[in-house]
Amino acid sequence: MGPVAAVKPARVATIAFADGSIVQTRAATGKFQLVGLHANESVNIAIPVPAAGIGAFVAVQSLDGGTVVGASQVPVTNGVAAIGFQAGSQPGLYRVLIGGAGSPATLQFWIPDPQNPKANPPVVNPSH
Repeated sequence: MGPVAAVKPARVATIAFADGSIVQTRAATGKFQLVGLHANESVNIAIPVPAAGIGAFVAVQSLDGGTVVGASQVPVTNGVAAIGFQAGSQPGLYRVLIGGAGSPATLQFWIPDPQNPKANPPVVNPSH
């Protein structure tokens, strides 16, 4: 396995949904903006990894349930790591930690609670 690439904040991750729609989420401090998902929904994530060398990988870990689809060490191709994630079945926060030699970055997803809509935080894609 090659070197682990540094993941730096202040970038944009692109989330692609099964219906073909996409949303972008930004991180300025290592945490990306909250993205809304449905229970058990699968998404594909493209996250730029600046200055990644040939053969570089990022480490991917689900922190709150849900499943990282594929390997936990994701290769960086043309400066981008492509990550698959499937949310869990319960309402609430699902985080995915992207690690490397630099500061870690955290993708954040939210499954709304239909029983308590006032408890749902704002997301970058409220119409999803």
